[in-house]
Amino acid sequence: MRPRAGASLEVQLGPLRLRNPVVMASGTFGYGLDLRGIVEPQWVGAVVTKGLSLEPWTGHAPPRLVETPAGLVNAIGLENPGVEAFVQHVLPQLSATGATIIANIVGKQVEEYAQVARRLDGTGAVAAFEINISCPNVKEGGATFATSPVTAARVVAAVRAVTRRPIFVKLAPMGADPVEVARASAAVGADGFTVANTYPALVIDTRSGRPALTAGVGGLSGPAVRPLSVRLASEVYRATGMPIIGSGGVETIRDALEYFLAGARAVAVGTATFHRPTAALEIVEGLRDHLETAGAASFEAWLDSVVPRVERRPAPEEQAFRFLQQTGAVLEGHFQLSSGLHSDRYVEKFRLLERPGVAEAMVRLLALRLLDLPAEVVVGPATGGILLAYELARQLGVSRAFFTERVGGRMQVRRGFSLPPGARVLLVEDVVTTGGSVMETAEAVEEAGGQVVGIGCLIDRSGGRFAPPVPFRPLVRLELRTHPPEACPLCEQGIPLSDPGSRRIR
Repeated sequence: MRPRAGASLEVQLGPLRLRNPVVMASGTFGYGLDLRGIVEPQWVGAVVTKGLSLEPWTGHAPPRLVETPAGLVNAIGLENPGVEAFVQHVLPQLSATGATIIANIVGKQVEEYAQVARRLDGTGAVAAFEINISCPNVKEGGATFATSPVTAARVVAAVRAVTRRPIFVKLAPMGADPVEVARASAAVGADGFTVANTYPALVIDTRSGRPALTAGVGGLSGPAVRPLSVRLASEVYRATGMPIIGSGGVETIRDALEYFLAGARAVAVGTATFHRPTAALEIVEGLRDHLETAGAASFEAWLDSVVPRVERRPAPEEQAFRFLQQTGAVLEGHFQLSSGLHSDRYVEKFRLLERPGVAEAMVRLLALRLLDLPAEVVVGPATGGILLAYELARQLGVSRAFFTERVGGRMQVRRGFSLPPGARVLLVEDVVTTGGSVMETAEAVEEAGGQVVGIGCLIDRSGGRFAPPVPFRPLVRLELRTHPPEACPLCEQGIPLSDPGSRRIR
């Protein structure tokens, strides 16, 4: 069933150019060679390979597939021969067909994703990567990385560090908010998203009373999930404005059009292939008919005419500035800072911290700056640091967090908090002016046996004067004019002095 000529179906999917917007979904088309003679790999927009891991994975024992009235529940367990076997024995054949190859990669550790991507990138035969952070039927890897936006971003950042090729993140429909996962992934280098993976599902054999699948829970795909994934595709597109491959229940041209109208620029055909191997090609032909009926010269021209463009999400620092403006956290007047200097502006961090949603979003943006620091404990100076330390630890997936206190004018580790010798500690502060408090905290941590591996803060207003001996990653750099008390123009003008700081509290 060779595609016929007609209106151009080419589409730009971020940095990736596809011959048409219909791709073969990962796990349902093997490695692109099984259906040759029926569906040639080069006839579709791209072939997304079955998941590839660093070492061979055996997957789950049968039974691992069960039909439902409107789909399929599978628990294959990402069985694959490993990336090296794929590169040696499969990739040359698939590449020779002229297909556009998107490699789906999986791992049990963040480093494994990077290693697989590096090996495939070196072949020059792979056009892009689809990062599977969301498989619902494996006990290690996969779904664990989709449980928070920051842990998902850690995987994306690791892959981005080893390749310049386009990266598409396969979002999980359950777990952490897919929109927030998408935003975090975009901030560290993702080029687009596949929306969405299968949905965790359980089928029970009523005769035995046990799960129908050996693995128990599997992933539901097929027509039943399409309305759910169309909604997610729409939400992710409206939140990010980034390229989306719509996935889930795509069986007909009507299904594909739903995804396109929701903001997707391509669709992935999966479960339909099992009972109708030519489904993807039928959708390609149906799309060509649709364009002819609509009088469109090309797919992209039609898409641009029916789907409003959405602005890309601003960079993290710009987002943070917007939060500062929205909460009124930057005050104007005449202030005495904790350093003793005077300034015409003061950052009232509690305007941010009193709003849990804003604080969570700000800390998430900060966490994306700190992904590479190998922290085992997060510590913050009191008072704002208490809130930040616990929230940052939660988002980074660090198991411990505590705070230091000033006693007798000296920062100390108290209240039974302790550190094992050599524990890697990440310090977090709300606002850094001179860095005095955070360096006192660093000293207290080291006296307690810890090793400071980095410092993060929401706002750096030191003007570049704070340069600690460890990595320092502020979210926002805010330039504020400061004056010594004896040469303060605000004092000379008689403007009343306000002292909002807390450092002098004993």
